[in-house]
Amino acid sequence: MPVINGDFSGASLEPWVSSAATGETEGKVEYIRGGNVCVDAAANCHSSTIIRMTAPITGARYVAISQTFTAAPSTTYKLSILLNSRYGGANGVTGIQALYQGANLGTYAANTPSIELYFKTISFWEFTTDATGVGKLEIRVLNQGGLAGQYNYLDDIMVTRK
Repeated sequence: MPVINGDFSGASLEPWVSSAATGETEGKVEYIRGGNVCVDAAANCHSSTIIRMTAPITGARYVAISQTFTAAPSTTYKLSILLNSRYGGANGVTGIQALYQGANLGTYAANTPSIELYFKTISFWEFTTDATGVGKLEIRVLNQGGLAGQYNYLDDIMVTRK
């Protein structure tokens, strides 16, 4: 797996870099050790350390984490994220967007009629590395509606060869 600390079991968020630390004053990325929010043994949670990403309600209306990694050159990979959306809202309000080398890979609409209690794995994003295999992956939590109280829990970020 090319990404490092995708399950957030390290001592910190590193080597992920948070955009919240570089100017998104209303947005937050919180590293939560022992903060597993699963409420049922049948829930799809894989570790007790997660991150909570809260997008700002003004400005860019997103908060992001990113990581530069080295993978096999000229190879197609699939990104998957274990996600729990904690905002029940209208379509177009919240989502998870992935970018590779700055190119948008697509947005998963994390809208639900009510707050979701369980994690689910989202895995529709794909990208292909260049001849060097070095690339930057960015994951954004969007707040397109600019509404307060919207946040998402993320865990088990994995990049696997397709």
